[in-house]
Amino acid sequence: MGAVQDGRLAEGRAKLEAFRRDYPGSPLAGDAQHWIAEAMFAGGDYRQAAQAYLANTSEYPEGRQAPDSMIGLALALEKLGQQAEACFTLDEALKRYGSDRAATDRATAERARLVCP
Repeated sequence: MGAVQDGRLAEGRAKLEAFRRDYPGSPLAGDAQHWIAEAMFAGGDYRQAAQAYLANTSEYPEGRQAPDSMIGLALALEKLGQQAEACFTLDEALKRYGSDRAATDRATAERARLVCP
């Protein structure tokens, strides 16, 4: 995760993918999947990022990174020109993770920025 956060996207992604491959049952697998998606998004690969965020929210819906992955999915959809889908995804994030204050605040702010109906 540190490599991704430091902007070493390819290195971070490779290490995280290796971790997921080597430790598929790890309690940190969902975190790794989220950061793989973050690396893809930061690198401008929005289609793959959307797929990776969706995989994280599907595989680890109660995981620590699930709310951020759902919001990341919405932002990737926006970058792909799918504003209606992005707004729907933010609404879904608010429904699923309404008890997570940070996620609620972020989803609400992104809805306002996107001018969602």
